[in-house]
Amino acid sequence: MIRRPPRSTHCISSAASDVYKRQVDITSITTALLVNQALAQLKLSGVHMRNHAYLFGKVLAVNTSLRFLDISNNSIGFAGTLAIAKGLRWNKTLVHLDIRNVGMAGMGANMFGKVLTLNKTLTELKVGVNHFGDVGVKLICEGAKGNRTLKTLDLMKVDASDVSAIKKMLIDSVTIKEIDLKYNRIGDEGAILISEALKHNKTLTQLNLSLNEIEAKGIKAICKELEVNSTLEVIDLGDNQIRTQEAEVIGEMLKANKRLTQLDFRNASMGDKGVEALSEGLTINRSVENLDIRNNGI
Repeated sequence: MIRRPPRSTHCISSAASDVYKRQVDITSITTALLVNQALAQLKLSGVHMRNHAYLFGKVLAVNTSLRFLDISNNSIGFAGTLAIAKGLRWNKTLVHLDIRNVGMAGMGANMFGKVLTLNKTLTELKVGVNHFGDVGVKLICEGAKGNRTLKTLDLMKVDASDVSAIKKMLIDSVTIKEIDLKYNRIGDEGAILISEALKHNKTLTQLNLSLNEIEAKGIKAICKELEVNSTLEVIDLGDNQIRTQEAEVIGEMLKANKRLTQLDFRNASMGDKGVEALSEGLTINRSVENLDIRNNGI
């Protein structure tokens, strides 16, 4: 579900191994970006940014060339998150921001929710692996549902269990095409809410619900909606409780669905009978091109 950005000749990339685990001189980079109007991509994942992230707030407010920024896996805390959010209020060019695993808490999520109500350029926002929980998810979703440019939202591993705000966002949004909810705790209740959102949403094409403690009721609810859904193309339900009975439900769904092209059910418990039921659905289905059923006890 995660796309790589297009290659660009104007790109700087740095990783922890590249700098031999020493702190990058963020000051010199940000100073250059205040005047440089050619650099389009900047990758600074895991470079021991520490307390220098606030400088990027100033850069984002004035830079007119940067389109892709990755500062994931840096402990920037609230001050850094706040600075980035403030800069985005004025930025007119950034389309992709990866700010996963930076120590963003509830107040940081609140700031990004407000940014999404104002920003008119971001198309992809990755805020996963920040443990802001249901409160933070609600704040971001409230901002995203009225946004008219955002297409991809990464909420992987944010300690979410209540997806009512996500449901509302998916119903109201007219632009979001991809959402990653991997490694949360939405369970059957959350899966049912997502299935209800799919009844109304007309834009979502990719959905990741893997590692979410979803069992029979949730799988059945999702599959029932997928029988008639005409927009979703990719779904990941791997690492959930998909046994023989649930595999039979999936098989029946595949007989009716005409849109899905990619399915992921890895690390489940289908067994031979479950895979047989799934295969029966595939004999009729004419849209699925990619199927992952690794580690299913067969």
